[in-house]
Amino acid sequence: VFTKQAAPPGKRFFFKHGDYHSFSVQDEFSRETFYYDLKHKTAIPVTMPVAITDNFNWRTRLAKINDSLFTMNGKEEGFYLVHYNAPLKKYDISPDLYFKNNFCQSIFSDKEQRLWIATNNGLYRRKRSSATVDRFTILSADGIVNSVFEIRNIAVANNKLCVATGG
Repeated sequence: VFTKQAAPPGKRFFFKHGDYHSFSVQDEFSRETFYYDLKHKTAIPVTMPVAITDNFNWRTRLAKINDSLFTMNGKEEGFYLVHYNAPLKKYDISPDLYFKNNFCQSIFSDKEQRLWIATNNGLYRRKRSSATVDRFTILSADGIVNSVFEIRNIAVANNKLCVATGG
């Protein structure tokens, strides 16, 4: 059994992601997030280039793009890239903020390596092979074109992209 206390008693921390083999947590006042690999029974610190309380909170999520690349959304805008260096067993967060001026609620990479970004200003798709970003227009339930929907979550089921909207 692999057990380790994620935070000292009385300290607040936030879960960033969780799946069958791993999870990550952030201490509220630390400059680190910890990535716990349950399969290999390891805990790896992820040092932040910016102050956690200024840029990350309970709404922040870690999304896996591939084996060496993740995204971590900011508490109010944009997202950061997180790179995993396998030989050093180390995670590094880029200080660059992507999609500034958009709250990125969900980020997903499909099987064709396209990055889907759910924001408060609509749904975007970025092709990995180019810097092209497409913005999607969504029809409301009554068939009216609404160019700005708050996209709350995205997922794939049976090879179809499912989008949860608000507004």
